[in-house]
Amino acid sequence: MPEHTDRDATVTGVIEFAPGERPTGPFTVTVLIEDVSKADAPSTIVGHSRTEIPALAADTNSDAAAGLPVTVTVPADALKGIRLLNLRIHVREGSPDTEVRQKSDSREPLAHVAAGERPQPDSAIERPDITEGDFVSTQSHPVLPKGSVRVPVQRV
Repeated sequence: MPEHTDRDATVTGVIEFAPGERPTGPFTVTVLIEDVSKADAPSTIVGHSRTEIPALAADTNSDAAAGLPVTVTVPADALKGIRLLNLRIHVREGSPDTEVRQKSDSREPLAHVAAGERPQPDSAIERPDITEGDFVSTQSHPVLPKGSVRVPVQRV
């Protein structure tokens, strides 16, 4: 992984769960910063973070309703030129190593073999599969380099 430089941008935010919805068990948070500058092309991931959050202890004063802060670094090279950046969040309860995918989504490019087009990978970054019970951001959340945003998530 490349070292961070002073020219890199840091995007911060807070994940907002609906009252009583924040997982109390362990969960994994994936945050993606996507370049959505080209309206007729797929977005490109320019920054990401994946964090494992431990279970809330029953005897602590941790507020399960409080927002969860997140931080993502976007490399300076990805910021060259005018960019429209969007933040996307995915939260999965339980162990991040558990395979929960059971069937393909018909909207995925590989779900329709006749199309014959394979998606191009975003380097080594994979978009998480979304399954029932996960939390996702459901709106567009434009961000500026070195900006901050509050992102509500909803359970699938």
